[in-house]
Amino acid sequence: MYRLVRWSIAFVLLAYGFAKLTHAQFTILDSELDKPMGQVSGFWLTWYYFSYSGVYSAIIALSQITGAVLLTFRKTTLLGACLLFPIVVNIALVDILYGIDLGATIMAIFVLIGLIILLSIHKQELIDLFWRNQNRLFAQNPSGKRFAALKWIVRLTLILFAAGWAYYAANYNNIDPTILDGAWNVVKVDPPVTSQQIPSTIFFERNRAALCVFKFADGTYQPHNFEVDSKTNSLRIWQDRSRKDTAIFVAQYAISQRDLSIKGKFADNGEEVTIQMKKRE
Repeated sequence: MYRLVRWSIAFVLLAYGFAKLTHAQFTILDSELDKPMGQVSGFWLTWYYFSYSGVYSAIIALSQITGAVLLTFRKTTLLGACLLFPIVVNIALVDILYGIDLGATIMAIFVLIGLIILLSIHKQELIDLFWRNQNRLFAQNPSGKRFAALKWIVRLTLILFAAGWAYYAANYNNIDPTILDGAWNVVKVDPPVTSQQIPSTIFFERNRAALCVFKFADGTYQPHNFEVDSKTNSLRIWQDRSRKDTAIFVAQYAISQRDLSIKGKFADNGEEVTIQMKKRE
């Protein structure tokens, strides 16, 4: 059984590894590339992500091939299983959670179970390597016992600091909600102008503090910095995200649940315009 498991896993992973190198996997359909990202399924989102970098895809493929070859030698079976285990765990999780093809998901689970079997057979060697031998190499010295409590305090402090900083960044540093947050489609400009400054959609990004993005009719995007004063109903937009120099647009706004009107001037021509917008569903 031991031989059958390792050779079966080796065959499957060799097939998948070479499929990546020959682009039998991670090829993207033009029809999927044409879809907005919000409409792309988990399967195609995953395929696009892994195919975006040919180097990254090749590294995954070569890791699978190398691990598979190691499984074909009795002396290197444990090394191959240790190399492949985290890779296959990640593949199985992606297949399950991102809705990858059922056949591929079943195959990933089959390979994962096979690797678990191989590792369990080598359980004693793994315990010796990662636990018993470590204790011999780094044996507790008498003076170290006095600092054991201090070390735990340092560990817990590191964990709590990292968790606290991440929470602060996610909820305070990165987010500064405003009444304008959302995606707004421009429906009318008065007076009518053909200026390239007038976008077809304006995104006031809730999940990135002070980020405002203009989308133009030709499909291009421009990121800007913005600031809202809800007391005076004023809006200022700057060209550069990294600094506030001269504002490119200064306006007053009026907002209801689904409608937004901003009336102001662009810095380059001084012409006052009123932009009527509808909130995107």
